[in-house]
Amino acid sequence: MAIGFLTAFPMSLALMFGMTDVDAVLKSSLPSAEIFYQITQSKGIVTFMMCWVIIVYYSILVSRGRAVALPSSRPFNLGKAGYICNFLAPILVTIIGTFICFPPQLPVTVNNMNYTPVILAGLFGVIMGLWYTRGSKFTGPKIDWEGLGLTGCK
Repeated sequence: MAIGFLTAFPMSLALMFGMTDVDAVLKSSLPSAEIFYQITQSKGIVTFMMCWVIIVYYSILVSRGRAVALPSSRPFNLGKAGYICNFLAPILVTIIGTFICFPPQLPVTVNNMNYTPVILAGLFGVIMGLWYTRGSKFTGPKIDWEGLGLTGCK
């Protein structure tokens, strides 16, 4: 995780500082390619970089196998940092979830309204409807705890 942060964070900073037109990036169908183009000003280099990323990603998947190349489902222990993450995660989700529902500008009109609360309310209604109509019939998967070596997790 530290290696991922130490490589991705500086690259993200470099991409942000190299970006010259934020509106073009937001309107682009492939924002990463637009940022690469703004930095290099060369369609050939952008094409090469995007192909290179795809080729490297899929070659890792094919050569090492999906189970090795993709993150595994093995549990890991964050130690005391896990308690901090467990404490902050619901707080940050609540704060971000609240602010994401605010309108982008005032006064609010039909054209600039944020429809996120409407979609969330509809989704909540669908989920609650499914819960009350089909939730009591759901039994869940049968787990072989002994086969997993986790007999104390029942």
